Amino acid sequence: MHKKLSNYLKFIPRLTSLTSDVIYNSKPLDKSFEIAFKHLSDLKPADKEFLFQTATYIIRYWILLDEIYKNLFNTQKKDFQNILYIQQTIDRYVKKELKKPNSSELKIIECYQNASKTRHIRESYPVWLDDCCNLELRDSWDSLSNVLNNQAEIVLRANSLKTTTQELLQLLKNSGKEVSEIENYPDAIKLTAFFNVFKNELYQAGYFEMQDAASQRIAPFLDLSTGMRVIDACAGNGGKTLHISGLMKNKGKIIAMDIAPYKLEVLKKRLKRSGAFNVETRHIESSKTIKRMYNSADRLLLDVPCSGLGVLKRNPDIKYHITAEKLLEIQKTQGEILDKYSGVLTKGGIMVYATCSILPSENELQVKSFLEKKQGNFEMIEEKTISPTEGYDGFYMAKLKRI
Repeated sequence: MHKKLSNYLKFIPRLTSLTSDVIYNSKPLDKSFEIAFKHLSDLKPADKEFLFQTATYIIRYWILLDEIYKNLFNTQKKDFQNILYIQQTIDRYVKKELKKPNSSELKIIECYQNASKTRHIRESYPVWLDDCCNLELRDSWDSLSNVLNNQAEIVLRANSLKTTTQELLQLLKNSGKEVSEIENYPDAIKLTAFFNVFKNELYQAGYFEMQDAASQRIAPFLDLSTGMRVIDACAGNGGKTLHISGLMKNKGKIIAMDIAPYKLEVLKKRLKRSGAFNVETRHIESSKTIKRMYNSADRLLLDVPCSGLGVLKRNPDIKYHITAEKLLEIQKTQGEILDKYSGVLTKGGIMVYATCSILPSENELQVKSFLEKKQGNFEMIEEKTISPTEGYDGFYMAKLKRI
């Protein structure tokens, strides 16, 4: 065994628990990490980083690692010491750090090379999902399937209600943080070296939020101005709501809605920290909640529930949790939201339909179906697709006008 690896055998029980929770028990990766690190608060930063990176790698490439493991040991029962050994060997081999592999490592490399001949194994996608994406995305899926296995960048969004991007950049640099601007993303700052964002005093003071660069393009797509009445109808925890408030300079009225009350409670805390006071939260209790708001909004954001396949870089567990049946349910829900919620717009009002999916069936085809159903009551102004190959998350957005 590689000498460095022997230092981390103490993490085997935690790696076993984390991976089993995500792969077999369908627990979200971020929640599993949150629980794990609460119990490991005394770990050194380097150890935490190793545990995070290794568990994420194992989950991201679980199908590949499982295939290699079965070929080597011919058993379904998993020994995570061997899983870790396989993972570390492959990682070092790919990075060209494995100069003189021993006999065990050579067997792993041979199995890796054989398994890598099949895309769904090499990139670790369930067969049905690989087939689905290949059918919808055709030639582009081969490169996308690989790019979506990259580690996500950590990006901040400067809160314009409290600071500017340049001021925040300088404050972070003055405190020793390694950060940089992102060209063509006016509010975005990228971390070039990791630090605990949520414990940072500037975050706690509301100077910034964590928000992927591609996600930061959705709120500006609404063509906002101060004084408008805006409805964010699928607000969730409110990342885009907060961005809308900043773009509107805390003026006008924003109604942030969701079917999950606990998400709105999280948003309320974020609103207080950010200094956004032109936002009202409203729980969607039934279809009547929406109907009472018909013909009232200048702008409508529908950041609808979706498969999340555009954000696999940061949420690799999604590819094991989504099923063909769930995907069909999601697509049905998207159509229903478009149909029912679009009525809140006034004539001349603008709606942005957005997903963090890469599938046309959740994106262009949903919008096309909606426009056909509304028979001339809405028109397409513009649509954009942000590919994960551009470096950040994958998003789709369509700007529609009620006429």
